[in-house]
Amino acid sequence: MGGAKAKRMMTATGLMSLLFLSLIAPQAAALGGEASIALSSISLSQSEQTASSSISYTFEVEELTGQSAEVSAHSTLKTIGGVLLESTNETRTIAVNGVENFSVTFTSLPYGYSIIETILSGDVGGNSSTHVTAFNRTVQRLIPLDLGIGGPGEFTFTSVDSTGAATGNLTVNDGDHVAVEVPLINNGDYDWNGSLSAHLVSGGSEEWVNMSNVNVLGMSSTIVTFNSSVTMNEGTASVLVQLNATGDGDSSDESRLVDFTISPPPLPLLDASVVLLTETYDAGDVLDWNLTVFNNGTRSFEGAISCAFGESTVLNQTMNIGLGASSVVSFTTQARPAELVCSATGMRLSSSSNLPLMQNFDVVSAVFEAAGSSTPGVLDGPWHEGDSARFSMLVRNHGDLEGTVALECTTTQSVYTSPMLTLAVDAAGEVSVIVPMLADGDQVITWRLVS
Repeated sequence: MGGAKAKRMMTATGLMSLLFLSLIAPQAAALGGEASIALSSISLSQSEQTASSSISYTFEVEELTGQSAEVSAHSTLKTIGGVLLESTNETRTIAVNGVENFSVTFTSLPYGYSIIETILSGDVGGNSSTHVTAFNRTVQRLIPLDLGIGGPGEFTFTSVDSTGAATGNLTVNDGDHVAVEVPLINNGDYDWNGSLSAHLVSGGSEEWVNMSNVNVLGMSSTIVTFNSSVTMNEGTASVLVQLNATGDGDSSDESRLVDFTISPPPLPLLDASVVLLTETYDAGDVLDWNLTVFNNGTRSFEGAISCAFGESTVLNQTMNIGLGASSVVSFTTQARPAELVCSATGMRLSSSSNLPLMQNFDVVSAVFEAAGSSTPGVLDGPWHEGDSARFSMLVRNHGDLEGTVALECTTTQSVYTSPMLTLAVDAAGEVSVIVPMLADGDQVITWRLVS
């Protein structure tokens, strides 16, 4: 009995001791406080910029309710499109009214824009004007300077006059000055200032142009324009454009050689057409024709229009035809097989003109050709000054009708024609003409058959 009583007394005494100790010893604070991120402690600005592939930032987490708090800070680096690139997670216990400094480093920051986000979880408090439980920031990794000259297809060449005013021509023509527009493209985030040189060559003309203090902002393009002081020559011209050393590490796009075409000067563009007005005719009749000439070019025509029918000139007339104007002329020929050829002389024409204009004319008629030698024989020689030479030729009618033919010889003094010879179809005969030798030495005599 005594032993049991003593045991109970000891137990009671022990309980009293524990209760006494609990009254005089400080109690451990239970987790369950509230922690938040101090906005003012975030080292990243709202739009951070860096040239590096890595970025570090810090922030402070504060316990605000007088109790300790256990929190986890989850931080991510994502592309602007939301693709996760890196992430970190760190858990800490924040003491009563304590402050913990967190540091985050990402090492795979891409060029351009990315999103950094940190979210606090665990024993977290609410959001206020000074404290938050999460934040995000936009970070831009700057692209290095990348300056170059645009491709040949991006150059522009404009016709201008000596004052630099646009001529309104759709192309750069022979005799024009040229305005050259050079595209400069900066694909980096850094601005550039430097100089540009150009070497312009056109035919026998050339010049160097130097331009300084050329500015191209980051991620933008600029058109640099210069006007030639020399006139252009028809054909292929070229311009070599070079930038001074940009320092971007890529010299392949800092020089461009571009060819461009210089068109002919303003020219008449003549469009001719010929119309036979005579509706019914027989071989040997007189035919009436009209020739109409339109000027669809860029310059007035001031020259002559001539037409030949076989070996005969049937038209030779001076014409002045303005822009968009036309002229009609009439002429006559004999009804016989021949080619009508009309051409323009006196000035250069556009290559789009349809002159010379050629048209074959055919009619049932007598057609004569040499029946023996292809040239007349010269008889009764040798000759002295004052003698006469007889030119003779055997001819045949291989046409469809009976006809007449004569031999015509021309000297420097006169034209001599034989009597007309009438030949039936397939008949042959001789035509001859007497030509006086009026001077000593060699004589130049031309001949032809006329019918």
